[in-house]
Amino acid sequence: MRYLILVVWFLAEAAIPAGAESRVVRSRSGQFQAYDVGGMQVPPLLLEEEKQEGIIVLTPDLVVVSTERIKEGILQQLGAYDRWRGKIRFLFDSRSGPDRFSVVSHRYTNGWSYEVTIGRKIRRRVWQRGCVAVILLEMSNRLAGQRSTEVPYWLIDGMAMELDRSAVINPSPDYSRGHLIDSGGEGFSRVIPSHRHQDALIATRAWLAENVPVDAGELFLPSERSLNGEGAEEFVYSAHFFYQRLLTLPAGKESLIQFLSSLSNHLNWQQAFFASFRLHFKRMLDVEKWWSVSLSDLTHQTAINSWSVEQSLASLERTLLLPALVGNRRNELARKSFFSLQQVVARWERLDQETVLQMLLNRLRIVGIYAHADVAVLVREYQDCLEDYLELRRQELLGVERRLAIRQLPAVTIRDTNDRLDRLDLLRRQLADSVLASGGTAQTSALRQE
Repeated sequence: MRYLILVVWFLAEAAIPAGAESRVVRSRSGQFQAYDVGGMQVPPLLLEEEKQEGIIVLTPDLVVVSTERIKEGILQQLGAYDRWRGKIRFLFDSRSGPDRFSVVSHRYTNGWSYEVTIGRKIRRRVWQRGCVAVILLEMSNRLAGQRSTEVPYWLIDGMAMELDRSAVINPSPDYSRGHLIDSGGEGFSRVIPSHRHQDALIATRAWLAENVPVDAGELFLPSERSLNGEGAEEFVYSAHFFYQRLLTLPAGKESLIQFLSSLSNHLNWQQAFFASFRLHFKRMLDVEKWWSVSLSDLTHQTAINSWSVEQSLASLERTLLLPALVGNRRNELARKSFFSLQQVVARWERLDQETVLQMLLNRLRIVGIYAHADVAVLVREYQDCLEDYLELRRQELLGVERRLAIRQLPAVTIRDTNDRLDRLDLLRRQLADSVLASGGTAQTSALRQE
């Protein structure tokens, strides 16, 4: 272990140019450290176009002040105390671009430490989100053994936006506005408040009034599109609203603190989540239902601008195609396929049907909030059909002893349900055709071509 520490120190020293003066700048609590090489406290020139892109400049003094403020904001959100154990060390790399915030975790006999590599110029949102991520990682790793914990993306993004929207101080100030106060040779000691406390959900409500959020399943298992693609904005705003709603639950803050501290005790963060929020959610279906109800409540607070008919139909068709992993042979790698509702009702086993149809009902409720009035009626018809089908299943099971329970429902129930779904699909196609005939650009066939 001593050898490992010497190697790390040697690499850090090797990164410092020969002859350059260096010093370690430490934060007030001592948790954050930044290396000052060759008088880096002097800020580099920030071009006007870089300012417009939200890029800020960083020096070691600014890094330690900003990170302390960000940590302070996180603790205020959770109502927690500062009991840090792992040091977070910042290194500057002149080759790093404005979107780089690289974190490497190191495990030692007495705990964890973290090494962050950044450039001298960085986007404000990348800086704030990165600091939130590494601070949450340190909080969740305090009791971790050999394996580092995993902090979910929705918590990082939700907390970062909450901090950005509601902080009493600016967590990542720049030099142009005079936010920094010299403390007499020991770096910058405090930050002048740049704006007053405000409702953090103002911007999120405004965005959700014109756009659709992602469903709870996407929040828990985000796709590449949500993380790095064109759906990233939807994910971030949805994560913020999801995080805010969790805080409003009874003992919501305490449950979040327990969630973070218990991550090291579980194989994945989903298990830790349901253990910490067990009073509210027993399974994923409960989260889906709660999320759709939360979005419905939002409509009473904010005027929701509905989609066009074309957008509504495209979203409805996307929702009605149900994905599943399929492997035809025992040793064959499963591939992703899409199934219609009729295929699920006719061919899937009971337990699989129950899970997927309940999730689909919750997603239909979200679509119904934003759908055009003409399509919202159709969405409601699909919901009624599925709810009637599930209720028929329950009634028929009550009349059959558990040991005699059949794997498929009586053919008449399946036939009647699929006939009803066929009629609804026909109405949906007719509505799409009428939009096309009137000069619209319906996209309901897009998914069939994928």
